[in-house]
This record gives sequence, structure tokens and C-alpha cells, in this order.
Amino acid sequence: MRQIEADIIIVGGGASGQAAAVQAAEAGASVIILEKSTTTGGAANMGNGFFAVESHHQLAAMDTLTVQQAFEEFMEYSHWKVNPLLVRRFIGMSASTIEWVEKMGVQFVGVYKYFHDSRQTWHIIKVPGSDKPTERAGAICQKALTERAQALGVQYEFGVTAKEIMLEDGRAIGVRGVDADGEELEAYGDAVIIGCGCFVNCPEMAQLCFGDDGTQDGVGLGIPGLTGDGMRMCWQAGGGKTHLFKRGDCFVVGITDIFKTLGETMHQYNLIVDLNGKRFMNEMVLSNADYIYEIAAARKGRQFLMIINDEILDCYKAHGLEYVTVQHNIKDISAWDKELDMYQRGEVMDNPLAFMHKDDPRPKGLYVFDTIEQLCAELGVNQANLEATLERYNSMAGQFDLDFFKPARYMKPIRGGKYYVARYTPCGCGALGGVMTDENMSVLTQEGEVIPGLYCVGTDANNLYSEIYNHRYPGCLMGFALNSGRIAGMESVKYIQNLDFGD
Repeated sequence: MRQIEADIIIVGGGASGQAAAVQAAEAGASVIILEKSTTTGGAANMGNGFFAVESHHQLAAMDTLTVQQAFEEFMEYSHWKVNPLLVRRFIGMSASTIEWVEKMGVQFVGVYKYFHDSRQTWHIIKVPGSDKPTERAGAICQKALTERAQALGVQYEFGVTAKEIMLEDGRAIGVRGVDADGEELEAYGDAVIIGCGCFVNCPEMAQLCFGDDGTQDGVGLGIPGLTGDGMRMCWQAGGGKTHLFKRGDCFVVGITDIFKTLGETMHQYNLIVDLNGKRFMNEMVLSNADYIYEIAAARKGRQFLMIINDEILDCYKAHGLEYVTVQHNIKDISAWDKELDMYQRGEVMDNPLAFMHKDDPRPKGLYVFDTIEQLCAELGVNQANLEATLERYNSMAGQFDLDFFKPARYMKPIRGGKYYVARYTPCGCGALGGVMTDENMSVLTQEGEVIPGLYCVGTDANNLYSEIYNHRYPGCLMGFALNSGRIAGMESVKYIQNLDFGD
């Protein structure tokens, strides 16, 4: 058995673990990071940016959102069911975290909304050579954190799967694990910080936490290896359990995040119906991913359909898309015909996210029909209801939506031509929360008592929401990871400095 030691042992080399390491090392602590994979960054490498309020970027953009407003809206959103001290601390320090990573060389292209009704809190990281938002820019920040950690002497142990938090007299003194060669390892320290990223696509944890194995949802966003290791270790060490909830989205199988033009064209605010052939919402809600996950899961067949026709498609070809997302930035659809041909022939775009749809058991996502009869027959839609829905919808085209109050500009008629249909189905993107902590990220027992020397950060401890992720404040996943990591780094150093080791 190999034994190593440092002041602080951190499990997980993602955004939260690395932030904790750098913060603690800057205060003079020695740090070891145990990382299950062979590289740093974790799921944060797939992100674009992170949350902050009252940053200098927002001030430059004349955004007047204050810490007080953000705190009050956050708490109202959660019905005050979550820890207000943690929410207050997270939001209050968020602007300083922007400056903290900027000192490491991280730059930002600006601060953005995620959708039309969200706040402007998403600080998008700049990719060298580009002045526009770029997908997966989060890797730039993680690289900067890794370099800063290494410069401060942080020791990385890759390929190590942590198994158990070691306790002595009720306080955390280290972590026991196994390396890539199967050799047991014990890492001793005066404090332990857990940041393993909760879980994604793990049937065992889904069954334990939600009562189903998650297979009814499609493959979610995430990286291999997120299997709830941190949560289990904290619980086994006496940590309390909090309410977990699924973080979800809705995907068009084989299209979303792969065929970008097809995906974004079928993500505009056009007619949406369920399998009963009925319209059931203002389609602008489509931009709020977590709402849409819940909505789709509640519909017949756990799905809904978006329908456009040649007339709408020609409009987009001539004038461009109306709703342009920051992360994809597709404005014109000149690639529509090429992508549609590739998709129908079963070809796959050269895209690093194509793995998400590999061997997906759900039906394909995009269809082309000549008639409504064909559409209903193949997709199992109630034809009489759909025809009535189309008649009603077309009667309001170009006018105010009398049913769900969608603005007139998005009320485009669907009268003849070919019909293009996207099937949206729920996709579980993982879980949030699970480990009970206080505002210092100290792990608490179920009775609310602190477990000395044990901290939990990032998604494992993201208990900012009572029911549904607050997409109105974009960037909170990575933002909470970085800020909770910094908090744990600060507090663990204070804890160590106050330890009385006797003679």
C-alpha cells in the first residue's frame, strides 16, 4: 500500500476541486488532488462560462443587476427552502472570482443571457484567436487553474478512484483509494475536500436517489466516470443527505449538438404539439431547458413535436433565424440541405459530441412528410385533433396568440408544402445536490452538526435549488463549482490553522 500526505487532500480535479486547491495553496497549504481520470477539468471542460453578479464586465455592459436583487430572486425561486447563508455567500463573492481567474490569464468575451428571459450573468470565456463565444471554452479556464496549481506545488495523482474517507475521533484525516494499477493508496491530510461531480448516466445511483434507473431518459450531457463516488463517501462518513433533483434538457435524437443547423432551425419558436395533436404551451418556453425537460416528461409518450413547413423554412433561408443561441451562434441556415441529406443517409457529422447519440435506443428525431396524414400515421398523432390545432393556429398567424400569448412575430402559419417534424424527448443531464453542507462547505450530519475537517464542493453539494435548476441565472453550475471550491479552500486552511495537535 502506498501512502502520501499533505495538509489538504482533495478528491476530484474538476472546476471545484481545482479552485479549492489553488485557493488553499495560495494561502500556503500543501495540497494533493486525487483524480479518477487522466486529465483535469472534468465536466467543466464542456462548459462555456460561469455566473457572476456585479462584475466589472456587467458594469461595462450597463447591466444594473445587484447582488441584493440576485439573492432575493434566487430565494424567491426556491421558496426559501434552501440555505440562504450559502446562497448569499455564493452570489456575493462571484464577482471577485471573475477577477481571481483573470489574474491567471483567463479572459472573457463578454457577459450574456442564456435565453430571452434570463439575467445577463453568463461570463463567457474567451478562446485564443476568437472574439466570439465558442463552445467548450471552459477548458481554457481549467487549463489556467491547472497551470496555477502546478506552479503552487499542488500534487496531482491521476487514475486514482477514491473509495473511503478516513476518520479519526470523528474528524476527517484522509482518503483511501485505488490507483489505475489496482494498488491501494492512502492519502493523509488535516482536511479533506470532496468534489466528484455528483453523477450522470449511472443507473445504480439514479435508482437509489430517484426510484428509477434513468433509462427512460436519453443519454445526458456528462463525462464517463461520474458515478456518485463523492456523495457515497460523504454519506458513509456520516454526512447528511439532501434532496437531489434531476437536471434535464430535451434533445432531438441524432440532431441536437451534432447537426447544428438542423438542430437550431428546429429550435425556433414554432408550433409544438403533443401526441394528442394538441398545442399546450407558449413555444418560447422551449429555450428554458430545465422547464422543457419537466414538460416533455409529463406528456403522452414522454415527448412532444415541433412542426414547420416549406414556407417557414424558406423564410429562414431568406432572412436567417430569429432565435440565435449564444452557444451555437447559428444565424443563417445555408447548411440545411446538406445536413438534412447527410442525416437522411445515416451519415454522422464530425463532432466530438456525437457519442451522446451512439446506440441511443429512442426513435430518431427528425422527419419529413408530404402530408398531415403521413405525419400522424407514422408518429402516432391524433389526426383530427392536429387538424383542428392547425386550423386554430393558422387563424391567429401574424396576430396575437389568444391561447398562450406568444408574440405575433412567432405566429407563422403552417399551410401545405412539406412538413418537417422534430421529436423532442427528455434527456437527463445528471443530478444536483445530495450532500448537506453549511455556508463554509463543511459537511454536516443529518442533525446539522459539522464533521470536522470534511468539506464538499461543486455539484455534489449544489443545493441552491429546491426543485428545478434556475436557468434564469445562467452559468451557475460552473459558477457554484468555482466559488464553492474557493470557499472550501479558504475554510479548510482556517480549520487547519486552528487545529490543536497538542505536544
